[in-house]
Amino acid sequence: MAYSLLLDRCGRFCSRFFPIAGVFGAAVVLVLGGGCYTNRINVPPTVEINEAPIDVWRGQRATFTATASDPDRDVVTLEWAITTGACPDAQDPATWPAARETRPSYVVPSPSDPFCIWVFATDPYGATKHAHRSVDPKNHVPVARIDVELVEPPLPISAPEEAPLYGQLRMIGYNSMDEDDDPLSFTWFLSASPTGSTAQLINCADAIDDPTIRCLWAEQPGDYEIQLSVSDNLGATSMVKRIVKVADDQLPCLSQTTPMLNATVLVRDPKEEVRFDVDRVTDDGDPFPFSSSPSSLSGVTQFSWFVGVGMEPLEFRDRNFPSLTLPADAFTIGDEIQVRVEIQDRKLAKVRAILDACDPKAATCAGSSGCLQRVTWTVRYL
Repeated sequence: MAYSLLLDRCGRFCSRFFPIAGVFGAAVVLVLGGGCYTNRINVPPTVEINEAPIDVWRGQRATFTATASDPDRDVVTLEWAITTGACPDAQDPATWPAARETRPSYVVPSPSDPFCIWVFATDPYGATKHAHRSVDPKNHVPVARIDVELVEPPLPISAPEEAPLYGQLRMIGYNSMDEDDDPLSFTWFLSASPTGSTAQLINCADAIDDPTIRCLWAEQPGDYEIQLSVSDNLGATSMVKRIVKVADDQLPCLSQTTPMLNATVLVRDPKEEVRFDVDRVTDDGDPFPFSSSPSSLSGVTQFSWFVGVGMEPLEFRDRNFPSLTLPADAFTIGDEIQVRVEIQDRKLAKVRAILDACDPKAATCAGSSGCLQRVTWTVRYL
């Protein structure tokens, strides 16, 4: 009875003169020789990880902060750690990371896989509390892009400009990008083409194993719709389409020959062979010279040669080549030979109309645009 009364009085005494017990935490009351003493019990701090102010993305640094407090108003030290994968059972100390860094916040350098962020709050007396949070970084969707250029010559084609007919077009996908720097896979489609076209997207001859590049022979005028699907290694996919407008067939033009245009050829030795060459043709994508034409386009650019002695030149049949040679010993001194070359392509009717409108004795024949369709040389044997 006396002990209980003493303890009760001491408790009231401590409550009156040591309110610190109620403010800063629990206290142990000791009764010794009629007096009372208190010894404060340390209370662990509290801590929680703040929500990230922005989304955590793969391949980008992420910063985490935490809010900590201590019921005893002690200074709290924060330690951070990171482990791969989802967070384990935090009640098992064996799962706690041993390697920790003391800092007020934590920056994750370019995360790519799910991870667990840990924070430990410790007061000066060693009391510790911790928090953790699983983070699965978001994946950026790749961005697909198609660029188009002519193979020969390698010129870029910018929408809405038209590509030339019969030109080999190169579809370029390697400018597609992924913010996470993931490896990308490429799938190409020719989703629409002009009526009558048999064109296909094929591997380019100079990049046979490159999935980022495809080639197309545009053999019909009109719109070709190309689609490119780009996927990263996590399956995120984007698709883009590009309309390539292919122009109608343009007339071919004789632009450079050997001998030069309008030249009169003087031959001082009748035994000397005389060669005439079409060195350059200005055209759209029509293959030139004829011998390099793909089989599907054979005959697109065609040449007709005519030779005559003192009369209207006669056509050489089956002479569809960009050159002609007058044989030695075929002519004698005093002969005057007319050599003529005409060029045409699939616009045969239009070319024929231009040629028929020209003076047959004129050295050259061109349409209203100045496109040269015929050249005639005079060969004089002296």
